Amino acid sequence: MAAKSGSNECYLYGARAAHLNVIMRRPLVIVTLLSAIGGWPAYADSNVLSGNADILSGDTLSVAGTVVHLTGIDAPETGQSCRVRSGRAFDCARISATALMDLTVASQVSCRLTGKQIRGLPEARCVAGGL
Repeated sequence: MAAKSGSNECYLYGARAAHLNVIMRRPLVIVTLLSAIGGWPAYADSNVLSGNADILSGDTLSVAGTVVHLTGIDAPETGQSCRVRSGRAFDCARISATALMDLTVASQVSCRLTGKQIRGLPEARCVAGGL
């Protein structure tokens, strides 16, 4: 993936756009969600949020009324378009948000706040459905 200088577009080569969601986006989200499993205490912790998630973007969600940014994820921004080699453009931000939605739908989401902030939002490591 290469970014066009001075542009809000990225160009993707070597795979069809529809498959990039599965190939590139989901593994990053899954790894981040799974990385939060180890070391969480079994007792209630004020740094842990739990509940259903509302997906706001590919790297931002709301859990228990708190909007958090996922640790280690930098998803495309709203309005960013991506292109495949043929020149066909697609909405990168929508695809990344849909991938995150697929991972969290009908699941209890637990997020542990890291104590850091990204773009003014608390950073968190999250797990969905106990995975």
